[in-house]
Amino acid sequence: HTIESGKACTLKCEEGFVPSVAELQCVNGVLSPQDFTCEALDCKAVPSSSIAHVAATGSCAEGENIPHSGVCTAQCLAGYVPSTSTLSCAAGQLNPPSYTCVGKQCEAVPRP
Repeated sequence: HTIESGKACTLKCEEGFVPSVAELQCVNGVLSPQDFTCEALDCKAVPSSSIAHVAATGSCAEGENIPHSGVCTAQCLAGYVPSTSTLSCAAGQLNPPSYTCVGKQCEAVPRP
């Protein structure tokens, strides 16, 4: 593809990634900037409103924004345990995408 002098090229990246600059400008046959990178998106924590018995501090111990390649440590109210302990972030998507808080099971007391 060619770009006319004085025109711009709007950049696109694969899903889950964003370009480091919005566009490249062509000025007298030279692109400015000369290159760009596609940077992975961070993840948003699972909305607390979508999880019953979620901890009051939120669904992820790490906060609302989880960096690419980071993890969300699932949190539940006392007496509940998360169905998965961590969710991993890759290119703007948590895996698994959510979790549930399940009531803890009682331990049987052995008889002497």
